[in-house]
Amino acid sequence: MSNKRNKGARKKQLKFRVLPKAKNDKKPNSILASLGYKISKAPVDDGDLRDLPDEVQDQIESLYRRVQIKPIGTTTELELLIDIYPHIPQLYNYLYAAYASAGKKTKALKIMKDNYERNPSYLFAKLNYSDYLVGQGMYEAAAEIYDYKFDLAQLYPDRNTFHESEVLSFYGVIGHYYVMTNNYNKAMHCLKVLKALSTSHGYTLRLKEKLDKYSKFIA
Repeated sequence: MSNKRNKGARKKQLKFRVLPKAKNDKKPNSILASLGYKISKAPVDDGDLRDLPDEVQDQIESLYRRVQIKPIGTTTELELLIDIYPHIPQLYNYLYAAYASAGKKTKALKIMKDNYERNPSYLFAKLNYSDYLVGQGMYEAAAEIYDYKFDLAQLYPDRNTFHESEVLSFYGVIGHYYVMTNNYNKAMHCLKVLKALSTSHGYTLRLKEKLDKYSKFIA
């Protein structure tokens, strides 16, 4: 039996952010249905990744897991892959996560900026960099990254389905932006979306903590 797999059918479920894993929460559907697009748990069909050799896809999937367990041991391997496949934004994202998890803040920041500069349309490059800018109090610069379009459907009008991790990350980062720019009601909406997806996710917990801190300002 041939070991060659059908690349068209094979879709790796590569994750994107190193955050606490979500539990299988019961998810209300009303607020999610109002978003205007489908939310899927199925792997996103990424043509660039799918076109890589099977063994490289396996290596990247393995690296995602190892980044979470022993991040500093993955950096050399990721850097070598980036040299060979500089057009794959996920590799920069994993390298950023590896350095950040290992406490290498300067290197993590450089990789994060490189990813956004090289791949400005890649959602997670936008999210990582804009969240950093918000943390620095550079709110206008953060908003410009999205061209002031704080909605996934507006940012990517050619898509009608987003992976759950994309929606969680987007509303977690945008919710943080809204809190820090005193748009508490909009931040509350983001929190409702996050809770509908997972009450235990890192982004949900962070936004809830931020809103609890500023709850007296919410109308």
